[in-house]
Amino acid sequence: MEEIKFTHDGVEYKIIKPTSKIRKESDSVYAKAYRRAIAEGLFLEAEIDNIIKERGIKAYNEKERKEFEKEIKSLEGKFITNSFATLAEGYDAYDRILALRKALEDLDKAKRELSTQSANIAAENERFSFFVAACSLTKDGEKIWKNADEYKEEISDLANKFATEMIQIIYSGTQELLAELEKIRPENIWFKDNALQVDTQEVTKTEKDESLTKKSKKTKKA
Repeated sequence: MEEIKFTHDGVEYKIIKPTSKIRKESDSVYAKAYRRAIAEGLFLEAEIDNIIKERGIKAYNEKERKEFEKEIKSLEGKFITNSFATLAEGYDAYDRILALRKALEDLDKAKRELSTQSANIAAENERFSFFVAACSLTKDGEKIWKNADEYKEEISDLANKFATEMIQIIYSGTQELLAELEKIRPENIWFKDNALQVDTQEVTKTEKDESLTKKSKKTKKA
């Protein structure tokens, strides 16, 4: 996605994807904002684990995390080698690994919340404002704001619209990457291959019935 065009109050605008030059300039913006955030007392992301431990937050449990990760790795190996006696056993393992991945996400909830208050996030917010100011244009290519400070001072529906569209541009590529990474997870490759196997009737009738029942349940959940 190179640019997004839109109309606001009858006027045409566009916001472009940050160029290499703009991204390079944003590194300087980030570095300055990061140093300022540290000077103002914001903590580093590297400190988050210690903060969680010191506060005794129950969500943080390193032993449980390692157990989850160990079981996930073991299941991944089985999916890669297709080491299941029956298709139904494979589907049970599929349900289990999804549950384990969700459990890991839950363990990291406190960490994610604290990370939003870190120097890194403060610096990323400054970088984002720089992107919006540098990439928001009229339909003829003229900049809407001279700099990030001018953009941040404006409170308007137009400023919010540009910010929303910039999020779409920046993170659309990230979402596409995450989707691709999701596709190549061992359990999803196995599930796709064996769903096709069921559809082409290459398993016994009993296993086919069991598999279709499990697929139906997953569809309802989705």
